[in-house]
Amino acid sequence: DGKDGSIGLSGKDGITVKGKDGENGVTIKGEDGANGTNGVIGLNGHDGIDGKPAKDVSADIKVVNGRPGVDGKDGDSLTRIIYEDEGGETHTVATMDDGLVFKGDVGDKVTRKLNDTLNIKGGVTAANKLTDNNIGVINDGKNGLAIKLAKELTGISSITNTAGGGKLTLSETENSVSVNGGRITNVGDATADTDA
Repeated sequence: DGKDGSIGLSGKDGITVKGKDGENGVTIKGEDGANGTNGVIGLNGHDGIDGKPAKDVSADIKVVNGRPGVDGKDGDSLTRIIYEDEGGETHTVATMDDGLVFKGDVGDKVTRKLNDTLNIKGGVTAANKLTDNNIGVINDGKNGLAIKLAKELTGISSITNTAGGGKLTLSETENSVSVNGGRITNVGDATADTDA
């Protein structure tokens, strides 16, 4: 329903690819290499069935020296693809060398590139020794998530003190508490016949 597109080669204006009726196209233009100016790829689109409603859209794409990725060293920088939208705002395209930075309460930051694995370990590997519904994760209202222990714990079978400090065992079948031969001190006077 329109004229065929064309490819134009010009030593002055670079390479242009035009769409039907001369509209919509791609322009590749590089400045004089002696001046050290980056080349630019321009994309222009007009309204249509697939276009953005109510206005034309365009973007200029170029390559620049950008910020290092998450594991970049001082003085090293990556080559970045950036584009400028029709509003004049500049956006940087992420690469697989980019990623996320994680930090706990103590210790150094942990960085991972995109598609790399971040290991989160708790120390227990047997699923039958774990409980449910004792830990909550909430938005701390600042810049992260806070992990909190419930005030009322469920499914706990024993609590072990530091080495040599004894172990408190809660029996699930005998409704009893064992201190494994240790003493219970600072116990108040009984106030009911059923008090131990």
